[in-house]
Amino acid sequence: MFPLKDENPTRKKPILTISLIVLNTTIFIASYFSKSFDGIVDSYGMKPALLLKGKELYTIFASMFLHGDYLHIIFNMLYLWIFRDNI
Repeated sequence: MFPLKDENPTRKKPILTISLIVLNTTIFIASYFSKSFDGIVDSYGMKPALLLKGKELYTIFASMFLHGDYLHIIFNMLYLWIFRDNI
């Protein structure tokens, strides 16, 4: 059961949402098809133990743009598009 829309009407063109979807998709394609995907995930993925020690704080933001596989990004971007005006 997948939602296709929500109840809130949209009044404006969702420029920020479209930009986030394009940015996420571009970063996913560039990282997933690179030869060092595991290294990218290791470098930019958030590790809670290091975060609690105050290290690698940039991973809080960077990890938002990492996705594990094509289904992960497809469903994340689908839900971002559907619920764009609620977030």
